[in-house]
Amino acid sequence: AQHRPYVIGDDLRHVDWNIYARFDRLIIKLFREEEDLALHLVVDASPSMFAGEQEGRPGQPEVASKAVFAHRLAMALAYVGLVRNNRVSIATVGREVVAGRSWRMTPLRGRLSLHRIGDFLLGSLAEGGGKASELEADVRRAAAGMSGRGLVVLLSDLLVPGAGAKGLAAIAAGEHASLDAYCLQILSPAELDPARAAKLGLSGDLRLTDIETGRGVELTISTPAL
Repeated sequence: AQHRPYVIGDDLRHVDWNIYARFDRLIIKLFREEEDLALHLVVDASPSMFAGEQEGRPGQPEVASKAVFAHRLAMALAYVGLVRNNRVSIATVGREVVAGRSWRMTPLRGRLSLHRIGDFLLGSLAEGGGKASELEADVRRAAAGMSGRGLVVLLSDLLVPGAGAKGLAAIAAGEHASLDAYCLQILSPAELDPARAAKLGLSGDLRLTDIETGRGVELTISTPAL
């Protein structure tokens, strides 16, 4: 990639002997190392991610669930990684594993692998939310199979106890310190603006049940409170 003058201590194997033969000067050859980077996508497929779907108003498209959006985003990120010839792996977390169904796709490379990733993500969506599992533990389990340099991206609404934050911190600071950890939080329109919930009938005396834990709470929601 480049040359520079020789200094004491340089590896003689990198001397450009052709230049030495012509100019009687010791010049060192410099090389550019091609890094083998990895992109690890961790998709939250817990029950809360399958909430948020609404029928669109006349002339407006339907609002997809958070899970659909997260899987689409994972597909887009996987495409970017594959066209750059990076290794791409995907793991779904936040729900109990269905018998006979893999929760992880091993690292793939190249554009021809795109359809395999698409099939994996579509299969994950088809299963629905299932029964919730501990997200933080699942993130740690997914991290156990990660290696090399690159990125790990968690796609989640983070609406569960622990929210996987400790799992991501463990990835960034532990044995996987060569991986840069990121999180993209995905929320529905009603979660971003609770006033939208009134249009869905969330007002008056209600008993709300946490879709992740099954715990319920009774409360009264009035219009001014929204």
